[in-house]
Amino acid sequence: MSSHSRQRLEDTFSRIVETALHKRRCPDNANINSSQLTALARSGRLRIDISGRSYRTVYILTGPHAGLSTLPDPDQGQVFKSIGVVSTSTVRRNRYPQKRQQPSLVHLKCLEKEFEP
Repeated sequence: MSSHSRQRLEDTFSRIVETALHKRRCPDNANINSSQLTALARSGRLRIDISGRSYRTVYILTGPHAGLSTLPDPDQGQVFKSIGVVSTSTVRRNRYPQKRQQPSLVHLKCLEKEFEP
């Protein structure tokens, strides 16, 4: 949290709490500093789930309003990234099951050469 002033982080946290209390959507990047949200999440105060078309749902993890969240994705998109205490990794999954590709003839011939005695 060294690159962000404590007061700015507190202001951002207060805005998220206010948003959750009024059951509104998390503000977009034009209206809130996303790096401050990320800093709050990595410090354990928030968890951010990103789904659908970059829709953020923010969960409050500390303080008297712990357990509240901003509105979830109305399209119920699959969460492809979580930032917070547990994870900071991205997992993207295809919405449609992929067909298993059959090995090509060239691939099979290469395999045969590898295992020839």
